[in-house]
Formats: sequence, C-alpha cells, structure tokens
Amino acid sequence: MPPAHPETKIGDQRTYRLRLVGSVDEDFFRTICPAGSAFQQEGELFTLSNIQTDQSGILGLVRGLHNLGCIIIELSII
Repeated sequence: MPPAHPETKIGDQRTYRLRLVGSVDEDFFRTICPAGSAFQQEGELFTLSNIQTDQSGILGLVRGLHNLGCIIIELSII
C-alpha cells in the first residue's frame, strides 16, 4: 500500500481490488458496486476490481458484504 501523504484526503477517489469468498451472484455485485467495476468468479472465490470510490464508499461495500456473511480475503489499492 502506498504511504500516506499529507495532501491525501479521506474523500479522495482510489481504485480498489477486493477478493472474497461467499455465495453472492453477479447481479448483486453489479447493483452494489460503482459503475465500471469488474467482476470475476472462480468457484466460490470472487474478485471485484476497478472499484473506483473513496474511503467511505469502500467501507460501505465491505460492511455490506460482511453483513451477507462473505469472507473478505484481500482488499488492495491498485
């Protein structure tokens, strides 16, 4: 993860990749993820990439997935 810089603000847009395990369908991801996000499924492993949002947006997405019982295995800034 890149180091924090004094000019970085909480509302700054970033591009994220999220990997998780769960039982959620592609239509659900298309509903909750920002436009332009990419979705890939390999068995029960899901990868969401090109998620362009700010810190509060990614936290909302992670909380929503957690509430559905998904297991987050990786969250990274790309």
